[in-house]
Amino acid sequence: MGGGKISNLKKISHKSDVISISILKELIDASNIPHRREALDILDDTPSSHHNHDIIKKLQQGANGSVWKEIRPLLGQLRYASVTFTYTTTTPPPSHTTSPPDTISITEPEETFTKSPDTIAIAEAGKTNTPITLHKKRPLYISLKTNMLYDAMLIPSIGAEAYVGKMTSINANWSYAWWKNDRRHNYWRYYGGDISFRRWFGKLAASKPLTGHHLGLYAQILTYDFELGGKGQMGNKYNYGGGLEYGFSLPVKTRLNIDFTLGIGYLGGKYHEYTPIDGHYVWQATKRRNWFGPTKAEISLVWLIGHGNRNTKKGGKR
Repeated sequence: MGGGKISNLKKISHKSDVISISILKELIDASNIPHRREALDILDDTPSSHHNHDIIKKLQQGANGSVWKEIRPLLGQLRYASVTFTYTTTTPPPSHTTSPPDTISITEPEETFTKSPDTIAIAEAGKTNTPITLHKKRPLYISLKTNMLYDAMLIPSIGAEAYVGKMTSINANWSYAWWKNDRRHNYWRYYGGDISFRRWFGKLAASKPLTGHHLGLYAQILTYDFELGGKGQMGNKYNYGGGLEYGFSLPVKTRLNIDFTLGIGYLGGKYHEYTPIDGHYVWQATKRRNWFGPTKAEISLVWLIGHGNRNTKKGGKR
């Protein structure tokens, strides 16, 4: 063979049944399985450093086994992965040994395979598809809204809500109006807002965040001055309140919902009674309001924004 060097480029293909977590999230997000939200939360909350069997075990335990039963049919859509190894082999110069002159010694490096932390192995065989490469962009569920009840009373309002995971969200609203007519002594002043922590439930909420039934706790602050030609009432700085709310967010368009919410609780604070006389507002009495009952009402037009935050069909059906 002489004293030369032989270089040979080889390619080895390796097939393995693995699943990309990001692809699995994409398929679950686009599906209509009843426990869709719970499955996504399990994958989002599991660190990539966890072993494969730990991730599978969590999915199998979700909702007493229902989560795994629902996502199992989706696995056939991405059951194949292909890995290619490329390495070289070389022949060292012949050494002065007693080896026969027609043989050469070949040293090949050991094959190495590093598995991406974004994949989990599934112990099922017989299903293969074309390799898939997807870059998962995590959904973002946010909404902007206006309370049409307040708007109809000439009190413009704006609100925002953000889904924070595990069927919960934070919601905030603010309203402001200052209308007056000095000649008639008419005033219509109101500003204030509320913030609430909501828990979502039901089939619609499980398949699409910020949709369906919700329960919440809210706190509110407001001030006012109402006078329509007779006696007026003006809040002494701010009144405070809070309570329990229930609502339902109904899908009507791809990016639009209508949210119906009613809150019952307490509203309290001081206010002044006055009478307009000869261009002056004459104080009559200072009283305290302690109200128990409905303190919050919404029929809100909701605009869904954010990646993946859309209703696939009118009415939210999939």
